[in-house]
Amino acid sequence: MIYVSENQLSQVEYLLAQSMNGHHVLFDLDLIRNAVGDSPKELSQVEIKTIEKQIETLISKPTLMHKRLYLETLAPETMRRLIRVYFNIVENNIFEKAEELH
Repeated sequence: MIYVSENQLSQVEYLLAQSMNGHHVLFDLDLIRNAVGDSPKELSQVEIKTIEKQIETLISKPTLMHKRLYLETLAPETMRRLIRVYFNIVENNIFEKAEELH
């Protein structure tokens, strides 16, 4: 589970809303293509916990620029996993919003 403070909530909502509208402000388009184009493998519980911590660290960065700089420090495979998990979160939010409209 990913924990978000009250102060970080508006940033997270902004990032998710942007991504839900197709504006991926955190990730370069080529990185996204690379990550989602891969055949996803099932992540172990340890890998999931690691990615959750990395997302929490990402969220804790104060500005969009700091978030992008943090992402640049990640290894390519870690970045692909993080992007997949991020877009899984975005997808889940889209489904939740769609259910609210019905």
